[in-house]
Amino acid sequence: MPWPRRWGRRKASEPEAAGPDGQESQRLFLDSGHLPDGVPRGAGPRRRCSRHGPVQFGRTSEQGEQGVIVTQGRGPGRRLGVAAVALLVLGGVLGCVGGLGGHFFMPTRVMPSDHMRPSHPAGGSMVFNLLVAGVDHGDVVLFDAAAWGERHLSVERVIAVGGDRIAYTPGDRTLTLNGRPLEEPYVLNGDPVAGSPGAFSVQVPEGRLFLLGDNRGNSADSRFRFEAAEGGTVPLSAVKGALIDEEDPLVVGLRSAVPAGGGVLLLGAVCGVTALRLRRRAVTADTMPFSGV
Repeated sequence: MPWPRRWGRRKASEPEAAGPDGQESQRLFLDSGHLPDGVPRGAGPRRRCSRHGPVQFGRTSEQGEQGVIVTQGRGPGRRLGVAAVALLVLGGVLGCVGGLGGHFFMPTRVMPSDHMRPSHPAGGSMVFNLLVAGVDHGDVVLFDAAAWGERHLSVERVIAVGGDRIAYTPGDRTLTLNGRPLEEPYVLNGDPVAGSPGAFSVQVPEGRLFLLGDNRGNSADSRFRFEAAEGGTVPLSAVKGALIDEEDPLVVGLRSAVPAGGGVLLLGAVCGVTALRLRRRAVTADTMPFSGV
């Protein structure tokens, strides 16, 4: 026989019971205080849920009438579930910022040759900022060598920019920049004129760069590109990125974002599983049968 669905109103003298969360609860009583005919004790209805929260069946203290308690409150594990979702979103954002940002905007390149020794030997890693707005004297840049008739990216150091005059006279121990000796402490063996093919004097056009390698004795740089490009220079638009220090806070932050995002994702997954288990246990407890009066 189905359980009666008629509900009575709470008596005016019956006090309202407090729910598990200290919130107001409401007692609703069945019209009859006994189980229907033919239904044995212990086989009564199970705990149900309503839109107000879990529904608990029990007995009243005054008349012994069988009834239900509708508890208005949040289900178990709900806050933990919300925290899990927030952690998963945060972890995903950190992972995307660190992974995609590092890959697309600050990639790591491997030096393919030794023409940048001793600063950057062959096989060493180099991090380039592809969001660079401009370059200056002494910057190491990653650029498209198409201006030199080659189809690849290359790495050289900026020696002169638009408006500068860079020159070399055989017998001099240094290059001259705008008529003054150019100090270059980064060159291999302290010899900035090693391997120079001969005298030259280049007025760098605006918007172009004169590039040389640090290993002057083994670098096919602007000194050997006079016929391929205007004064051996490359356009500023060919620059794809500028070298930055691997200890730069931005680089460290991007690299740290990936493992940090992974850790946050793991924590969010643990919270989610825990919240799911708590909810399942609550549902199981709500379906436990109770003994009749």
